[in-house]
Amino acid sequence: MNRRAVLAFLIATALMGTHADVRSTSVDFVVLIDTSLSMDHAIVEARRYAAGEIIGRLVEPGDWVSVIKFYGKTEQVWQGDVTSQADIASIVRSLQALKANGRFTDIGSALDAMERLIRERAHPERPKYILLITDERQEAPAGTTYYSADYTVHHPMLEYVKRVDMGSFRVITIGYGLASKIAGDAQTLMTILSEPPARRQGALAGSATGSESTASSSGSTSGSGAANGYASGAEGERNAAAGPGLMLIAAAVAGILVIVVILILLRNRKRKDDSGSPREPLA
Repeated sequence: MNRRAVLAFLIATALMGTHADVRSTSVDFVVLIDTSLSMDHAIVEARRYAAGEIIGRLVEPGDWVSVIKFYGKTEQVWQGDVTSQADIASIVRSLQALKANGRFTDIGSALDAMERLIRERAHPERPKYILLITDERQEAPAGTTYYSADYTVHHPMLEYVKRVDMGSFRVITIGYGLASKIAGDAQTLMTILSEPPARRQGALAGSATGSESTASSSGSTSGSGAANGYASGAEGERNAAAGPGLMLIAAAVAGILVIVVILILLRNRKRKDDSGSPREPLA
């Protein structure tokens, strides 16, 4: 094998790790999006984020997706297995058609509906990535379970969350204490993702980008919530700062360093060969 072939082989080997964040496991996505009147000023950016950064960028054939809109009521927008790019485009179109025209806002009831959906789905072995997109203004009707005089919501599923402030709305990764929610041995198989699944190679044009991410919790990091990948306070911020992107960058840098070292060694080898060869006599 000549030098060029050896060099090409080593370069290819060094760069193999740059695609290590591509996932092979199918994921169940649940997106709850607030379409109440209070989201009127934010709905365009909210649906753009959901369509571009979540569905268009993360979802792949083999995944399962449920998109739920909520206001005073909860309605299914799209649900089913993703079998092709046509399905992904269909979900995106469904999101783009959403309008913030619903009366009242019952975040608590929407979370109850999402919990029922997960249990009825009955696939605890599949990772779940659950997002709540809302301005967090709870306006349930008086006399209902989640009525709040101060427009705040209190719900067990919000015990452990990761919140990304997008300005006019928040993107909240949902986590909850599985031990108290799922009966039997299935609770040990359920996986709730606190970080996004590995991203696909490209995002849809016009997708939104988020601002600083923070984590919050009303409890300690011990217990079932923390055991399923959720953290609070400074630990959550450290976890949010790490991700597959850093791994990709590190792999790329390592690959470049390997290439540089190889080139230096080959250059020194060539210089040594040239210096050791007999010189032609002067004419």
